[in-house]
Amino acid sequence: MASDTAGEWQVAKSRKGRLRHTPGCRPHELPQQVQRSGPADPDLVKRLATCVRQQAQSLKCSSYWTSVLGAVQEGLQATPSNSLAAGSETSAPAVRLLCLGIGSPESSQSAAWQLSLAWLLAEVFGIQERHWADPQMQAVDCALGTEFGFALAEAEDSASRPCGRPLLLFMPHCDRALYEMVLAENEAWPWPDALADIVLVGNSFKAYQERDDFRMVASGPGAPSRDS
Repeated sequence: MASDTAGEWQVAKSRKGRLRHTPGCRPHELPQQVQRSGPADPDLVKRLATCVRQQAQSLKCSSYWTSVLGAVQEGLQATPSNSLAAGSETSAPAVRLLCLGIGSPESSQSAAWQLSLAWLLAEVFGIQERHWADPQMQAVDCALGTEFGFALAEAEDSASRPCGRPLLLFMPHCDRALYEMVLAENEAWPWPDALADIVLVGNSFKAYQERDDFRMVASGPGAPSRDS
């Protein structure tokens, strides 16, 4: 999703409904530096965590969740790492989760909904290795992420690097330039099937291609980079 009011989220295998609000729940480039000024208010973190859990329960009752769950499951099963494990006696490799561009759940209800969805996916697929990052995050956001098992991914971290395990890349609120940067970095690594092991939750690449074909977006978040 490119903005709070933009179109629908889509789940795409990398190569290669808008969420309704929960009444009473209103939470107040790979990131270079997360702002963590001051200690987090534990009472605020607790209230936000309660809100995120309530939103997660609302999501679980929606057809949107059913659609996302099915698409992500299909994508993960199709990754080369999982396909190799399926043809042998070895167990499926542990999936990694990296969330970029979620924003600040403390100040954005949209960001809180995205955290709810990311947490649900992590829980359903048993993902233990969870990272997230956004330059808008404050100390409260970092503490909130810890409540749901998310560690902070700094720019120098290896959270997005290929390692022979599927990567669920959760980026429904990012600009095109960040998609291109993350995917290009993975493609540059000398690792077989690096891109094919990524399942991306994000904007529609088909829409980007159509805009390029008709030169509809010359500049801005949806415009191609110079290297595209």
